[in-house]
Amino acid sequence: MNFWEHVGLVGNYYKDKIGPILVSSGCQFSKPLFYPDNITVEVRLEFIKTTSLGLYHRILNGKNELSAEAHDVIVLYDFAKNEKVTISDELREAMEKVQKK
Repeated sequence: MNFWEHVGLVGNYYKDKIGPILVSSGCQFSKPLFYPDNITVEVRLEFIKTTSLGLYHRILNGKNELSAEAHDVIVLYDFAKNEKVTISDELREAMEKVQKK
């Protein structure tokens, strides 16, 4: 959610009903996570295409050890029209800028 807020998609959704929709997700665990614990999820942009983007996640346990890796494919979607939307140059630049931080 922080990623979507930083690139402006949360505001766009409330204004234009355009936002991200999850198309696919996969996660491979290498160590168990236990409750209660404080985990860290790191997110990196893997790719940006015309209407979709890929996100890579590293999930670290409370000892800062890698517990899982995940890959998501997201499509930019117009929820009012029920169709995919082209990722604008502005949004692409915002995502790349957040990635560099």
